[in-house]
Amino acid sequence: MKENFCDRVGLVAAFAGAAGVTYLFALRSFVSFLSSDLFSAGYDGVMFLAMQAMVVVSLIGSLNAYRKHRNVFPPLLAIASAAAVIYGINSQLDIYYMFPGMLGMLAVSLWNSIESRRAAERVE
Repeated sequence: MKENFCDRVGLVAAFAGAAGVTYLFALRSFVSFLSSDLFSAGYDGVMFLAMQAMVVVSLIGSLNAYRKHRNVFPPLLAIASAAAVIYGINSQLDIYYMFPGMLGMLAVSLWNSIESRRAAERVE
């Protein structure tokens, strides 16, 4: 249960961070149009670090789920997806890496759930 929790929480938080990072610049220009300095405080770096931390939490959850079902392909896809997301964040928000990586993490989360259920059925 703890593995699935880490996997899902990290995934949801990473998706929320991706949405926030992607639309932050549009929101900032809209707010600056209204002559407000609300978003000029420079919290972009903190948001980028938080998103990367959530991707790592999701990766740890996926790797922990491997111990339960022993299928090697979901952790490999999780590592590749996490690497794509982190690379996309650190390379000027390259969406061609970030969003496919996010979709890969979503697929890994679903795949881990299915494999964990199959492993539980084999044990019983």
